[in-house]
Amino acid sequence: MVKNKGGVQSKLNALARTSEFQRILQQEVKDHKLVLQDVQKCVGTIYREVCKRPHGNTGFITLNEGEFTMGELVVLISFFRLQSKWANALDWKAIWKKCGKREGLSAQD
Repeated sequence: MVKNKGGVQSKLNALARTSEFQRILQQEVKDHKLVLQDVQKCVGTIYREVCKRPHGNTGFITLNEGEFTMGELVVLISFFRLQSKWANALDWKAIWKKCGKREGLSAQD
């Protein structure tokens, strides 16, 4: 359980310390052939980075590969996968452009 203290980033930091988040993050890091320690450094600044890129409110969150570093993108995907099992989970997808294809991920996955 995450205590109701502090701002958004402190709550994200608390979620990132949970075993479920760590399990998801480690799998994402492995899938994308990244270095866990490098990706974990992105957790502490992810809220600030997301706030730099506001896009309208369509009710569906789209993570575009070109807007974030790979580490930031993997952290965001891990947070969204974590919340996908919660009541009223947010709908989301990630778009991968560098590999020449569009791969969608959503809370239904």
